[in-house]
Amino acid sequence: MPNELEEWQVAEHKAFAVESRDIDYLAALLGSLLSSVPLAIGVATGHRTLGLFASLGGLNVALGLSSGSRTTRLKWGFLAFVGSTIGVALATLIHNSTWLSVVVTLLWVGCWALLRVLGPAGILVAFINSAVFIIVNGQSAGLSDVIPRTAAYAVGGAIALVPILLIVRPRPENEVWSNTVEWSKIKTAVTSWNPVRRHALRAGIIVGLGTALYRIFNVTQGYWIPLSTVAVIQPDGNSTRTRALQRALGTLAGVAIAAVVVAFTHSEVVLVLCVFLCSGALFALKDRGYHWLVILLTPTVIFMLSAVTFEGWQLIQARVVDNAIGIALALAVVEIWDRLFQRTHDAR
Repeated sequence: MPNELEEWQVAEHKAFAVESRDIDYLAALLGSLLSSVPLAIGVATGHRTLGLFASLGGLNVALGLSSGSRTTRLKWGFLAFVGSTIGVALATLIHNSTWLSVVVTLLWVGCWALLRVLGPAGILVAFINSAVFIIVNGQSAGLSDVIPRTAAYAVGGAIALVPILLIVRPRPENEVWSNTVEWSKIKTAVTSWNPVRRHALRAGIIVGLGTALYRIFNVTQGYWIPLSTVAVIQPDGNSTRTRALQRALGTLAGVAIAAVVVAFTHSEVVLVLCVFLCSGALFALKDRGYHWLVILLTPTVIFMLSAVTFEGWQLIQARVVDNAIGIALALAVVEIWDRLFQRTHDAR
């Protein structure tokens, strides 16, 4: 018990450690425009869903651009753009098949998790491409939606790629690791039994379980379960606990922000304006710590979804409950997995 308590205390300390970095106001302005303008156009023209997908494209591709040289940033941004766009098409195509969704989610998340071996930029792109797939797979869709939704996402992502790449200056403190991308490490991670491959296998299985859970039991807004799981799961138990604390408390704070707004208004104009403000704050503060990313990404996505189909308190309640289930699933499986692995290792 004392060891477990100490581990949680260490995790809590890491969860709320703030990195000292300046606010990038230009990135904040561009990020807010790329995340809200396509949505505003969709709402104004009556094409809300397409506006939502275009905004998701702008938001996620902009988040996927790392620091470093322009060439390196282009590589990561292009990988985020292509990977998430394919994810949108694939997730929409298989939406109506429960078991196909489970199997493809397992493979998709597991494969992208291998990018962890390439460092922070790889971890971020892996999360973005996995999260986009999970979110889109959780939206009602038919075969006729594949092309228009994929095209809308691609347009939003392509528009985001250019201005962020050309206008926003990279942070110099990150150039050392971000300019040196050893792609050969992925082959090594795949061909040998190592922590990264073990993590990729575990991540795919746990997120697949979360997808099966909400599909089988028809959980309202259930895609938040695997989405929370993929955000929390880390290669080791202590890091997973850190992420769990950040995710849980960050989500509560983000939901509180959204709840204040949806309690008083259904106005689409207000909701789009909230997307503008929250996404701007997200791009301004995301480099200061993961908890800021969670706190601000949560209301941004809630406001986006509410501007398309207003569900009010139902969406917020589902967000809190499903997030808790996803976190609990990740913690439970990681704890059991690590204990079994340790016993096997000790037995040898």
